[in-house]
Amino acid sequence: MRKIYFFLLLSIHCSLFTNLFAAFEYYGRSAREEGMANIFVALADNSANLFLNPAGLSFLSRPEVLTSYGRLYCGLDDGKNLSVGYGKNSYTKINPVFAKGYKKSAFSIDLGFLYQGGKIDFGVSILNLNSPNLGLKYENKVSPLFKIGANLKKTNSNLGLEANYRKEKFSFSFGNEQFFFNQRLVLRGGIKFGSREYRVISLGMSYSDSWYKIDYAFIYPLTGISEILGTHKVDFVFYFGKKREVKKPVEAEIEGHRRRVRMEISAEDKQKALKLAKNAQEVMEKAKFAETEKLLRKAINLWPDNSMILELLNRIESITLLYPEISEKDKKTSLIKRAILAYLYNKGKKAVNRVRYAYQLWPNDLKVARLKTIIEGEFSEIAEQEKLIPGLNLVDQKLQQALEYIYDKKWVAAVSLCEEVLDLEPKNILALKRLGSAYFGMGNKKKAREIWQKALKINPKDEELRKYLGITEEKRERKIDKRTLREFKEAVTYYQKLVSQGASDKTRIKVLKKIICSKACFASLKAKPILLICFFITH
Repeated sequence: MRKIYFFLLLSIHCSLFTNLFAAFEYYGRSAREEGMANIFVALADNSANLFLNPAGLSFLSRPEVLTSYGRLYCGLDDGKNLSVGYGKNSYTKINPVFAKGYKKSAFSIDLGFLYQGGKIDFGVSILNLNSPNLGLKYENKVSPLFKIGANLKKTNSNLGLEANYRKEKFSFSFGNEQFFFNQRLVLRGGIKFGSREYRVISLGMSYSDSWYKIDYAFIYPLTGISEILGTHKVDFVFYFGKKREVKKPVEAEIEGHRRRVRMEISAEDKQKALKLAKNAQEVMEKAKFAETEKLLRKAINLWPDNSMILELLNRIESITLLYPEISEKDKKTSLIKRAILAYLYNKGKKAVNRVRYAYQLWPNDLKVARLKTIIEGEFSEIAEQEKLIPGLNLVDQKLQQALEYIYDKKWVAAVSLCEEVLDLEPKNILALKRLGSAYFGMGNKKKAREIWQKALKINPKDEELRKYLGITEEKRERKIDKRTLREFKEAVTYYQKLVSQGASDKTRIKVLKKIICSKACFASLKAKPILLICFFITH
């Protein structure tokens, strides 16, 4: 409800402003676009696509509303008229130009094409293709605007260029935007130049959250109008509902297959499909994802209605484009493989943790960045629940949270976080120490000891672990088993009887050796070493 109230208040606030009809050529539609010098035909990914490249609307993941306020040419106060309109007076009543009215409207046709590749996106659009006529009496057609552009996608940035042409006028733009703090903060800039000595620079920034985004842009002309403070623009974008899953090609393929198949599936085909799915799972465990996809396609052709096979096929289709096969050679490939398997098995928490940590370790790997986008998009609710802390990697963040839980005696939460760290780094000594401490705090000292011993095997020189285990051993030594002491006393009594009965030296030495080597003697030596030493000297 808080979001709805905020949106309604902002809508009422925006409705108070009057309309401005600029006499200057003004192509900007959104603050993000203008902050990058209008580089957007290949980067179209919000509701402003409607004005720039309609093909981009198909990539919107959920409903959104874009509101905008702009302050054009701040400081321009020399009396120039920035608006134009036709009113009714004695002259216009007799002027034949206005015989059919004082305003004119027309429909405009826009076409667009957008291709999203691995590293580079391409976009083409033609605006006002039909050259709509807005003349009241005489012809006044709006010329078509041709736009073509490309965008280079990097891990934390977008770098684009764009060319525009309209009726013997052309312009070129270069723009860049850089992402920070897990893409919550964005800084951007660009330059645009063209015919008639057209020169403009622009700067911008954005801040976004799960349900809103704020964009700001500053545009300053280098030629033409002078002594101004530039144009300022602010956009508020609101998102509604969950992100829509764009229908994957494999789903369309399966739907077509279902329409073609009208007969009931035989039991034999079902058995074959299940066998293929089992083989696919075995191959998938070996990280041969392209081969897995082939087997699953064969299975779904035999049994199109099997939801389990279809779900797995939908997931693996996006993976094979990035990683057809993974050869587990080092920490990097191992972590990526485990992230993909968790994603395919629908283990959202593990998949998100693993891919985020992989991205933090190798931020310049474009494939890892793409994989992170896929997994976080699939498990968006899990990804939004845990916010990453700037300056800390995921392992350090979880270890710090686990320590705070231990201080607060929240043992179960500490155990959970330590286990998440060990999933990312199985030999993390600090995670093992804190996991043992959490179990010790819960009273499960046996489990704590096992974990500390495991950590000591990894790092035998760790003094802190030795101290933990030493404290535990000391407590154990104080509790001498009464039964063990009784057995030792009985053995000594038996030996004394042999001495009193005049047993041979050979027999006495044999019994004495057994007593010395027995467990009972070892325990008693710890408990009463002085008495035992005196006993052996006298005998």
